Amino acid sequence: MKKLFTTALCAIALPITANAASIIGLGDLAGGGFVSVAYGVSADGSTVVGRGQSVSRNEQAFVYQSGVMTGLGDAFFTEGTFFNRAWDVSDDGSTVVGHLGFEGFIYQNGVMTGLRDLLGGALNSRAIGVSADGSTVVGHASTALGTEAFIYQNGVVTGLGDLAGGAFNSSAIGISADGSTVVGHSRSASGQEAFVYQNGVMTGLGTLAGGSFNSQAWGASADGSTVVGVSGSASGTQAFIHQNGVMTGLGDLPGGSFSSQASAVSADGSTVVGRSQSASGPTATLWFEDGNGGFTIESLQD
Repeated sequence: MKKLFTTALCAIALPITANAASIIGLGDLAGGGFVSVAYGVSADGSTVVGRGQSVSRNEQAFVYQSGVMTGLGDAFFTEGTFFNRAWDVSDDGSTVVGHLGFEGFIYQNGVMTGLRDLLGGALNSRAIGVSADGSTVVGHASTALGTEAFIYQNGVVTGLGDLAGGAFNSSAIGISADGSTVVGHSRSASGQEAFVYQNGVMTGLGTLAGGSFNSQAWGASADGSTVVGVSGSASGTQAFIHQNGVMTGLGDLPGGSFSSQASAVSADGSTVVGRSQSASGPTATLWFEDGNGGFTIESLQD
């Protein structure tokens, strides 16, 4: 769960319960300008991760638990200290992943582990996603071939390779709750293309018809059967959902220029969150199944 949609996740409860959804400010880290952004939340809602600003660092990763925002700092690493973020968190809040400067990290039970040693000395790395139980971490790092998606499991880092054709490049952006499916984007012979990595095989998902050949996959359902992201299309940049081998555009909100992107999907694949351009500008957006094989779009703006 990541990419500026924590507010959207809070609002998902609206169609499901009789209680109105509410937005609760988390404050920010002490010192510096007042700024904080949440990127991920645990399954039980007890832990939120993201970035804030402290007096000593331009950006600092944080963990928010029991009403307290704690900066993770950069005391563990000494390079690239001005771009620190926590991207994702396991279901129970015990495992947080992100990067401090140019080095990815895994933070478990108060212990920070840098990825440099795990990746054979590569400095430029990002840990972006983590499975529900915290056992599997995905991201990307610089290698001898170029930027490569990786999976970290049982103490072993494995490069995922890339799609055939084009310059060597791949990035893992998300992972299913059960750890079976990794999603992201890679450079194929046709251009930047969304991929799914399952059972040791990376498969390109193509793009929506028309428009430029450019797609990225950002989220997956619990079992990996549903993938969401963004693609070029005949209408413009458009959110997509990929199910049963078919990529379908989700459209956008009325008003404004045509633009939408899907950031995450619920465990059962029935609800998608992201943002879309509306008459008011960029707007948090919800798509949910309409009962007729399609999706209904709603604005989450007050």
